[in-house]
Amino acid sequence: MNTLNDVIEALRGAGVFYLSTVDGDSPKTRPQGFVMDYDGKPAFTTHHSKPTYAQLQANPHVEVCAMNGQFDWIRLHGTARFITSEESRARCAADNPMLLRTFAPLGGDFEVFVLDDAEADVYSFGPDGNILKQTIRQAA
Repeated sequence: MNTLNDVIEALRGAGVFYLSTVDGDSPKTRPQGFVMDYDGKPAFTTHHSKPTYAQLQANPHVEVCAMNGQFDWIRLHGTARFITSEESRARCAADNPMLLRTFAPLGGDFEVFVLDDAEADVYSFGPDGNILKQTIRQAA
């Protein structure tokens, strides 16, 4: 893995990954299944009626974590910035049409956010059992 796009593809390949936010002084983690590259930044969705949205408004620092079948894992962190627009929603829906069905019971609209200052730590087990770590930063 060399780029943030590789990290995004690894999250997509994991199928389910976990997004953590801060609620007051407590972490809150929930499973997610949608991520895409949005102009070089990881992009995610939520709905403005969800606690996730309120938590990100109050404290935009997030971390995403996933593991693959070879027990390699990723921790991606950054600062959430909402970019919701008709264009961003359309790009997300084109990337994953299931979003429209997912958010239909909530009125069909959804919020889109990207991670600024994204940094991923990618871990794997070396041949001797030691944990290997690689850090990938968002391009400037």
